[in-house]
Amino acid sequence: MFEDNGETGYFYALDMRQNAQPIVDMLHVYNVDSTSNHHEARKLEICWDESGYLALLLINGYPHAVFDFARLVGYNSNKYPQPDLMSMWTREEITNKQAEQWLGMKTIR
Repeated sequence: MFEDNGETGYFYALDMRQNAQPIVDMLHVYNVDSTSNHHEARKLEICWDESGYLALLLINGYPHAVFDFARLVGYNSNKYPQPDLMSMWTREEITNKQAEQWLGMKTIR
């Protein structure tokens, strides 16, 4: 799930089997004030790889945040926020090499 509250953008990993709190992790995507041309329209897509374990948040065709549900890794540009200490999730920074690899995958949009 993606949320933009007018100030920040966050990408959320959900486990719908958890009724009380389905959010299992979240990734900071941007601060509106620090984005250039933030009043212009952007194309946002949430895509899944064929395995169903990799969820990508694409903005204008580029992966800004990714959840790897198999490895329990959240990828973004600033590794923020750090996952809850009780969580098994970890953080990694997106690299250009990873972005190119992900963009070359067959995805379900």
